[in-house]
Amino acid sequence: MKGAPPTVVQGVRPCTVMRPLTLHTTSSGPRQCVQTCSAAAQATRQPKRAASQQQFEVSVCVNKTCKKQGSQQIAQFAQDLHLPGISVRTTGCLGKCGAGPNIAMDPPGVVLNHMATPARLAEALAAVAKADVSPAVLQATQLRLAGNSLARQGDLAGAVATFTKALELGVEGGRHLLLANRAGARQAMGDPGAALQD
Repeated sequence: MKGAPPTVVQGVRPCTVMRPLTLHTTSSGPRQCVQTCSAAAQATRQPKRAASQQQFEVSVCVNKTCKKQGSQQIAQFAQDLHLPGISVRTTGCLGKCGAGPNIAMDPPGVVLNHMATPARLAEALAAVAKADVSPAVLQATQLRLAGNSLARQGDLAGAVATFTKALELGVEGGRHLLLANRAGARQAMGDPGAALQD
């Protein structure tokens, strides 16, 4: 809740960030909140191995509630990143459905809530797994989602323009989705030739 003091877990001192992560431990005992991304990063540190040397598994809940909150798009984004040392899969309910979309990261065995945007997921990957997601990748993904929204609203020309702008960024991750979406919009506009080029 806004203004609520962060809870410190295992002596980790929280930092102050604009929209801190919320984590819940999945070890035995009641789940506890960690209201800081730096605390998340510190919690993942192993005595003998740096985070960059670890293998991480990201599990994205695609159960009913999280699915409605956009978790499938988050899972697709994570998979398209092809980050070294990070595998991504979908899973069933992780609890805290009202705080979704939820993802689990192992190690350190935590559930992260409110992963509703690619930017939010990128923040989590950076904090927990020391992963680097470029701004261009985030921008291309956001444009793709905006184009999808325009297409659903019937603005096919706007969707095509938005997909094209994303493609012009030259990002490889998710490029196949942009081309497929643009082809679909062009086909719906009655331009099969342009759709075939995509």
